[in-house]
Amino acid sequence: MKNIQSKKAFSMIELILVMVVLGIVASMGATIIAQVYGNYIMQKGTHDSSTKVELVSSILYNYLSQRIASTTVGRDVDNATNILHVNDITNPDNFEVLEWYGMAVESFGANEADNRPAWSGVCDIESPLTTGGSIDTPGSNLALLSEIASNLSDGGVDDMALIFSSRTFSGALAYNVACMGYSNSNCIVGIKGVDSANSVLLLDQNYTMRVHEQYQLTQSAYAIVPVEQADDGSGRKLYRLDLRYNYQPWNGESYTTAPSKALLDNVSVFRFSGAGDTIRLKICVDERIGEKEYISICKEKAVIR
Repeated sequence: MKNIQSKKAFSMIELILVMVVLGIVASMGATIIAQVYGNYIMQKGTHDSSTKVELVSSILYNYLSQRIASTTVGRDVDNATNILHVNDITNPDNFEVLEWYGMAVESFGANEADNRPAWSGVCDIESPLTTGGSIDTPGSNLALLSEIASNLSDGGVDDMALIFSSRTFSGALAYNVACMGYSNSNCIVGIKGVDSANSVLLLDQNYTMRVHEQYQLTQSAYAIVPVEQADDGSGRKLYRLDLRYNYQPWNGESYTTAPSKALLDNVSVFRFSGAGDTIRLKICVDERIGEKEYISICKEKAVIR
């Protein structure tokens, strides 16, 4: 008679214990994987948003560093007559649009041929050629100015305007946001043409103004405009920041009909304030990282002129 040897097998309890241990390990692994993935999504959203905000802040810094400080204003989109210089704004929540005149830097650089700028920014106030209808601007290559202005605009120098570096337009009239062309053009001087042989800028009309030794030329205004985006289902108000450019308020044109480029989407905050020749900007962007989850990245930048 053969002896039958029995083999030991796992008991039910041992199997249950193994299954419990495997379940715990699997649960811990799934939790770790979920945490790693969540951290990845968070870091990616933070990195992408930070990169976008930093890039747009740098673009605005470059544009605003070339602004004419006296023309930098805030606008209330719900009240077209509510326009204030940025230094006078005490309730920034009411002013959504930032607008300014850009200095004509393209034509300010020196000409390699004779080492003269297209316009020098200097006015000879003692010259007999400096009158109510013209100014003598020594050191300027006005033929080059006409060429550059024509290349940049169909209107050429006729699209340009002159602003003296002073707080007063005349003895009785100070420069302000209304007369700088935003509401009327009593304090901004349009250019009619040039007398390149005598380095004289010809103005589009005779002005009774206080002539100063320094001036700036502008060929375009710029505006940063937040445009409300469609609701993505979250009920959050988000905006797209647009750059408006290539328009002349002193000729009756407005940022509302100007050419536009989108700079940044999903903007939740756009604020600005001014003090002296410095503008502070704050931009916040909301990045969606889940069905109902967002991260908000903010950037502040000061632009010193």
